Amino acid sequence: MCINNQLSPFATTTNKKLLLSIFKRKGTMKISKIALLLGIVFSMTTGILRADVSLFGSVEQGLKVLDNGASEVVANGTIIGAKVDSQVFVPLDVASGLRVFGTLSADIDPSGANAITTRDAFIGISLGDNIKVSVGRMQNIQDTISEAIVGIFAEDVDLKSRNASRDSKTAKATVSLGGVSVVGATIIDGSVGEERLDSWEVGTSLSAFGLNLVTAYAKDENSGTRTILGGANHTLGPVTLGGIFEQDKTSSGTTTETATAVASITVGKNALKAGYQNIFDGGADTYLGEAEHSFSSNASAFANVRAIRDNSNSEAYTVGFRLSF
Repeated sequence: MCINNQLSPFATTTNKKLLLSIFKRKGTMKISKIALLLGIVFSMTTGILRADVSLFGSVEQGLKVLDNGASEVVANGTIIGAKVDSQVFVPLDVASGLRVFGTLSADIDPSGANAITTRDAFIGISLGDNIKVSVGRMQNIQDTISEAIVGIFAEDVDLKSRNASRDSKTAKATVSLGGVSVVGATIIDGSVGEERLDSWEVGTSLSAFGLNLVTAYAKDENSGTRTILGGANHTLGPVTLGGIFEQDKTSSGTTTETATAVASITVGKNALKAGYQNIFDGGADTYLGEAEHSFSSNASAFANVRAIRDNSNSEAYTVGFRLSF
């Protein structure tokens, strides 16, 4: 759903009140949310920026049954948000090539202690499609890559759990040329309250002929843990194959290596997905399978099974639906 702002006073007032009513919480709003709101308001009230504001959201509900007979409702989080994408104009109404963009979104869970929690809250500027710089609360590069390459392992986790890889004091820069992209990000003063880089990461991607290659390197300066990640996926007709290898090494030298592989096939409105993950040197083996039927591009029903093979074998079965707009 897109709202193309025509700089009318009514549209400006209505949209500002809507965003504030959705996202304002008790107490002081975080800097990242204030910055984004100011950017949206500025884009709506000046002739320098021509703003398109889009509202989006998703709902995912499921019933999970464990092999011990216990059951629980999962994925009871709902995501709602707004995106702004504004072209910057110079005098004489000439497009400058610069764009201001941003996202403000929240997890809504009426059953939780905090009904509304911030998900994404960032604002940035881009020069065409080649250079982008953004600051605020964003997902880290490692999880962005993992969801893109081996998404079934993200789909099996409820919406609120997927929010864990975000920090409010993130700065990110992306340079893209053709099918090659390089991205870097850092968290400054994110956890220990000191003026330093808490963590940093870089990632690359290469896309050509249906093949996507990705790499990432990350370092947590607080814990000393570093992560190396590499993966690829390829789509041929209705079939997509993907895999990722990840190595984590702590400051004490302990190394954990994980390999993940997925496959999916889409026939008409039906999709079958399968995945396997192995943690080396005696770690758990995880098997995933899912069948999904799409009623439309925005609505689907699914059923999946997860089996974990380790010292305490377990299985879980989930049925539910996904809805987005």
